Amino acid sequence: MNRHPLHQRRRTAAGIFCLTLMLLIALMGMMAHASPVDEPDPGNAINVVDAQQILEEFQPLLPQLEQDVDIPILLPNTINATAIVNDPSGESMAYLDVPINRRGQFEQVSASLTQADEDEYTIAFDAEADCNGANRCSFGYVRGSRLYTNTPSIMEFYTPFQGGDPDYQPVARSPEADDFGSVELVEGITGVFVPYVCGANCDTSKIVFDLNEARYTVGIRYASKAMVMEMANSMIANRLPSQEENAE
Repeated sequence: MNRHPLHQRRRTAAGIFCLTLMLLIALMGMMAHASPVDEPDPGNAINVVDAQQILEEFQPLLPQLEQDVDIPILLPNTINATAIVNDPSGESMAYLDVPINRRGQFEQVSASLTQADEDEYTIAFDAEADCNGANRCSFGYVRGSRLYTNTPSIMEFYTPFQGGDPDYQPVARSPEADDFGSVELVEGITGVFVPYVCGANCDTSKIVFDLNEARYTVGIRYASKAMVMEMANSMIANRLPSQEENAE
């Protein structure tokens, strides 16, 4: 049987030890120059709040939005605060018991964050302090939610509530009920106008559109198609310039 002499075995072990030590030192050097996981490279940072102009109503919400939400956050640069509207019968009315100014608008407008997680955010438009999206004092909202492969299309989701399901019979519908369907928004984006329907209360008229990895909705109670289209277009036009646009 062949055996290594003792001094040769010791030399081999010493060589393995030195090689291991050198690899360990090299690994420690690489780790010392790596960016910590909780401190991303500022050069690769993504602007979560994708808005050029941020209204003062949204300013208090920014820290939590930036901390909790992982999809791009679109915000309108205008809020339609019309307080005097026509009901489904065509009669003018004030639908919230809150102060209204001489121009027929809510005297106080604020925003409250009613949902914020990595996949969705919802911001309520309120006409009273500490309303927090409650039906008695909230008049609309803006929402963004992540799209998944199994997310139904906008039309597929809303058609049953817009005459597509004979078993669903609301108390009343918007005067623009027949306008439910696709609309062309700015920058060539196609959205869907969803007129309000009424049960115990009337919900919002909405514009819903998909952009990249998210679906966005802006809704105002009793609103006309023109009102919500203006706000949806402002959400799109208010986005930050893309890197491609900056390079031009």
